[in-house]
Amino acid sequence: MKDERQVAYELLMREMEKLAELIHESQQNQHEFMQEAYQIIREQGQDVELMRHQQSLGQYILEQLQQALQADGKLPSTMEIALPPELQDQFQQMTGTMQPGLMPSGTMQPGMMPSGTMQPGTMQPGMMPSGTMQPGTMQPGTMQPGTMQPGMMPKTADEAVDLSGGMSQSMQPGTGLPQPTELVPPARAEETAVAGITDDGQTETDIRPQKAAQAQVRFLHAAPGVPNVDVVVDGRKVATDVGYEGISPYLALGPGAHRVQLFRTGQTTGAVIDQEVKLLPNRHYTVAVSGIPEDVKPVVVEDSRRGGKPGFARLKIVHLATNAPSVDVTLPSGKILIGDLRFRKISPYLQVTPGVRDLELRQAGKKETLIKIPQITFDKNITYTLYVLPQVSPQRAVETLLLPEA
Repeated sequence: MKDERQVAYELLMREMEKLAELIHESQQNQHEFMQEAYQIIREQGQDVELMRHQQSLGQYILEQLQQALQADGKLPSTMEIALPPELQDQFQQMTGTMQPGLMPSGTMQPGMMPSGTMQPGTMQPGMMPSGTMQPGTMQPGTMQPGTMQPGMMPKTADEAVDLSGGMSQSMQPGTGLPQPTELVPPARAEETAVAGITDDGQTETDIRPQKAAQAQVRFLHAAPGVPNVDVVVDGRKVATDVGYEGISPYLALGPGAHRVQLFRTGQTTGAVIDQEVKLLPNRHYTVAVSGIPEDVKPVVVEDSRRGGKPGFARLKIVHLATNAPSVDVTLPSGKILIGDLRFRKISPYLQVTPGVRDLELRQAGKKETLIKIPQITFDKNITYTLYVLPQVSPQRAVETLLLPEA
């Protein structure tokens, strides 16, 4: 019969083996993540370099046009522009090779793009003869300002994970989209004057509707103890009778600060939520109602971030379960994809191989499974958010809701 020291030694060795396996798995995950991050950063660097070349070429062409206008008072019917050697090199880097129809001097046949001849009046939309850009457009080489949600990593790269767990053929029951709530259509776009150049070199003005850069916002009811609500933005009702797990369509709003109020359906006083939300142009958001009736707060989730790898799906997780501890998102094998995700925090994105996948939510740092999420279908080039919601059934520790993003 084994003595106590022998038994204790064997238990210790087994625990050491488990620890070594976890360390190896963690190192492998970090290696995969760093490889994907390096590739994405490299691609972003190439995009920035391309934009810089485009800016140089565009500026040079505009200067040549301005010189021609100053010399003759109008543009000739055909104009040939020879690029200097350094810009020819940049153009070849942009295209990879000389395009058919390009002359060795770097010129182009009439009517083609900037490195050669241009017909009067064929300037690119949004560009003025003075070399400026139309209001609301982004100058080449610049980036729109951005923000980072609490709990998220800097988005220089997505965390790359191949969810190669159990393979099935059907969608998880209960993860379909709720019926959308009807929204009031957004206000019409303002009309803006756009200047162009006629064939005889004269300037003409064309009045046409121009859409300003908008943000897109939808609203999710994720607080089971709160009754159905009406959503009011800047004093205008935009969604009515939104119930638990209800999701509205995206609503177009101008960038900047907006007052968001949620009232119990049919009421106009005693707002459940009354808070200012700041939005950036050309971004998509989900504003989730979270908490218990005594402590209801909005959680602003930014949707559809850049960086998805073509041919793959993406997934992030948002913890809104008031009655649940911090969670680990794992494969059925126990492999941790997202660790220690806390209440009202948002995970980084995972890159997912398309197909049917199984996931589990476990209490952070423990093997106890809070809920199994089998047979989730991920389509390629689609971004999803998995919301972890409070318990409403005694048989389940938490609920989940899977929603595609814009």
